[in-house]
Amino acid sequence: MYQQEPQTPPPPYYPPPYPPQKKGMSAGAITAVILSVVVFFSAFGAFFYLRFLKNKPAVEPTETPPVTSPPVSMTQPPETDPIVTLPPDPELPPSIYEEHLLAMDPYEAQHLGANPVYYYPHPSLNLAIDLRGEEEAARMMYAYPTPTGFVVTSRQAIIYEFLSLRDYRAGIEISGITVTVELLTEDEALDVEAERAASTADDAGNYIMTPWQDKYLYIWDTTGLGPDPAWYASQLYDSPVFFDRFYLESHLTARVPGIEIEETPFDAAREAQALLRLLEENPAKFEWRYLMPPYQEDPEAHPAPNAAILEALIDEPIYDYMTMDLNGDGWPEHIVHASTMSDLAYGLDGYWAVFTETRGGLRLIGFSSMGSATMVYGDDKFYYLASTFYGMPGEAHLFLDVHPIPVPVEEERSFAYVTYLPISEIIQLEYEGQDPGEYRDRRMIPKVIQYDDGGYSMEFYLYRSTEYDEYIVLAEEISGHGLAFKGIPLEGPVEVGEIRDFLITEYPDFPLADNDWMNAVPFEDVLSLGPPISYDKIISVLPHPELLWR
Repeated sequence: MYQQEPQTPPPPYYPPPYPPQKKGMSAGAITAVILSVVVFFSAFGAFFYLRFLKNKPAVEPTETPPVTSPPVSMTQPPETDPIVTLPPDPELPPSIYEEHLLAMDPYEAQHLGANPVYYYPHPSLNLAIDLRGEEEAARMMYAYPTPTGFVVTSRQAIIYEFLSLRDYRAGIEISGITVTVELLTEDEALDVEAERAASTADDAGNYIMTPWQDKYLYIWDTTGLGPDPAWYASQLYDSPVFFDRFYLESHLTARVPGIEIEETPFDAAREAQALLRLLEENPAKFEWRYLMPPYQEDPEAHPAPNAAILEALIDEPIYDYMTMDLNGDGWPEHIVHASTMSDLAYGLDGYWAVFTETRGGLRLIGFSSMGSATMVYGDDKFYYLASTFYGMPGEAHLFLDVHPIPVPVEEERSFAYVTYLPISEIIQLEYEGQDPGEYRDRRMIPKVIQYDDGGYSMEFYLYRSTEYDEYIVLAEEISGHGLAFKGIPLEGPVEVGEIRDFLITEYPDFPLADNDWMNAVPFEDVLSLGPPISYDKIISVLPHPELLWR
């Protein structure tokens, strides 16, 4: 039988086997990587992240009433360490959120920040990755099962390239360091060995071939390509684990059907206080530790692992924090809000993260990369309401993204949006020779904005009634009982009340008031008057033009 020659492990002073200390990726190179995955924000914002990524090549998959505590504001740090929350009653049963988390498939659970996954059973092979007893590795590993084994990387590598771990689609290729595990027959193993022996590449020897039952485990990594941003971050924060071929070889086991995994007990209230101190003292380390988008610069980082992201930001990120028991079960939730701004092409504007206390410590249950959104809690869901102006000049949008708890994959979330196209753009298109008739299926609605100095602005918008109806139906779910959180400093919770009144208050520049709706008409009414479109013709079809100035 085939047997690979034993390999000499790296020296003990060299974390086995960290990539060589070669020159890191340039800011321009990292920028190119980031641009390739986030440029879509200029079209539809963070909500369409996954729709863009679907086009990237992927590895073939294998089937498989509120009780509050005083808010703590990061904009006004307390003079002494605050008491974030009292430990829950030891007699309390596990929260419903903890039960949901424990029931999650490990390959889904690993998308929730630093929530630990201790055991990755392969869906079809007699193979598993066993991380029991290794807290750091369980919080940091990302594993993807393939028909012949696994592809493994660090969750940080995904964060630095794609920004959102929750919205990363498993199997999409990443440029960070990865480890591939394949289960081969003896003939396949011999072929691989021959190919490796004939190769002149510097990393031709970066693999392990070892017997496994009646087959062979072929384990290879990409450490020979040099450090990635996640590696620099792990060095900066003294992480004790690094995922390479040696690490994987020592943690691969035969799959144990029906194995029961017990999480390590941990004082969640104590962890919450540590999280708050980390936010105050070093937000960059908080984002690394809990796998949030890396918007903060660490003053000790040379080079900064997130250099390309920092270059895209216009404003310094601002952080705020609040604690409350959202569903009244005795287990507090901790809300972290980060706010920032970037160039439009990047669309980076912070995030919302919600952690719950469990018997095993803090666990992420809610996340959105739309930091500019208003977050509303209601009926054990998080609703993220946002408005944006981009695309065609003057084009406006309302967004609503609904996440069950814990936040699931995109296909299991509800999403609605309304696009408002200003009539001034249609007039310009007609002037340039284009036919405005393609918009005849839309409705038109006016909006007058009056200013304190007596001035005003007026615009007429085209919209699709189906989009608006879907948006309102979804928003009605929180009407009268939702709790809204927004802004820096973090405000809330504010009861939503009647949803239409809430939306008018949130978005006063949008045509949402009764006076606006009483003048909504089919755009066909304007087109029927013949070209060219003019404001005189537009006003002539309004049923109540006198309401424009009220």
